Amino acid sequence: MTKQVSEKLENIVIIGNGGRENALAWAIQKNKLIKKIYLIPGNGGSGKIKKCQNLNLDYENKKLLIQTLNSLELIS
Repeated sequence: MTKQVSEKLENIVIIGNGGRENALAWAIQKNKLIKKIYLIPGNGGSGKIKKCQNLNLDYENKKLLIQTLNSLELIS
């Protein structure tokens, strides 16, 4: 990853609700360039991780999900 791309990474989306996803979020939140991590759907433990927000895939969150995905610099 080039320096230019890595400097733009601010918002991350992780899809899943298990321990692996929590471990990824916990490790990623340590990076000073990361402002927000969205876990879809996440779980009770992921809500305790700094910079993390759980998103449910229900109708009410559809607009927020679309806005979040549109604000991403890199989708992998």
